[in-house]
Amino acid sequence: AWVAHDRLHLRQLAGTLARLWATRWAPLRADYAGPIPYAPGVPDD
Repeated sequence: AWVAHDRLHLRQLAGTLARLWATRWAPLRADYAGPIPYAPGVPDD
């Protein structure tokens, strides 16, 4: 049972970190207007 409990906490932690990261970098993304940089060799279908 503790395994499922730990997974729940990890999922909550991941969600919190993702939200904090998105909030932190939102101003940088908002004023960026350019092509999405793809790695060389990736087909752009």
